[in-house]
Amino acid sequence: MFVSGWFSKAKPSTRSIIQLCTLFVICNTVGNLVWSLSNGVPFRLFRLAVVMWYLLALIVYRLAMPLVSKVPCALLAIGAFVLSWLAAFHPVDFGYPFLGRLVAFFPFFVLGYAVSREQGLHHVRDWLLGNESPRNWSIGCLVALILILATGACFSLCGIQPGFITRNVTFSASGGGFRSVQWRIAFQILYLVMGACFLKACPTHETVLSGFGRRTLPVYLFHPYVLVPVAALIANRPELASWPVRYALMGISALATLIFFHPRVQPFVSRMASWPKLRTGS
Repeated sequence: MFVSGWFSKAKPSTRSIIQLCTLFVICNTVGNLVWSLSNGVPFRLFRLAVVMWYLLALIVYRLAMPLVSKVPCALLAIGAFVLSWLAAFHPVDFGYPFLGRLVAFFPFFVLGYAVSREQGLHHVRDWLLGNESPRNWSIGCLVALILILATGACFSLCGIQPGFITRNVTFSASGGGFRSVQWRIAFQILYLVMGACFLKACPTHETVLSGFGRRTLPVYLFHPYVLVPVAALIANRPELASWPVRYALMGISALATLIFFHPRVQPFVSRMASWPKLRTGS
């Protein structure tokens, strides 16, 4: 979300909003169809498909940009974080988990927008983009990796289950009182540090991986069409319950999604986003 906020404009064009909405409607509909066929459940057109919450949240954020951009960035960032903490203390999702995610990730979107534009944050911006030296981005990558391993080790030592984060920290407005607020603040700090390290690890010059970076949108949009059937297969077949079989199937399905990095897939997504031939300006 930080990167999405970085590249967002104070007044996004109507065409860009329509293109995002078109991608959401098409991919969400296909995603629900894949989910229905994979799990043998009735098709629900208005169900929020897997991972489509991010695209819907981006649409909401950018629709709100003309209004929120009028608020000073410092005040906006403080308000966004306070709102996310209140959501951790008391549920605000009204039974819709998407609303919890919308509130939880808004601070990161705001920070990305603020760092890219606020003059007072130019030192942060210059530090993140000052990656010409291989030493700089290699150190950032190393620190981020150490943080990931340390977090995993802490989870293991404390007996924290993998679903803990999705239930209580960021993905939902858990409403778990002060303890949930403490966990959310702790993980927000961790995410900011790790995110800064990963951004620092990205060189500003072209590399052999740059082409893959420009083609991540198709992977995001289409990977559930591969992973959802595999996940349903594992869940519904007891004979596949062993961990070696599960890891093998997950590895194979993850490798299968690499086809979406193919250069010919990106133009297809662009045509799909531009499907409504509307003259809405640039």
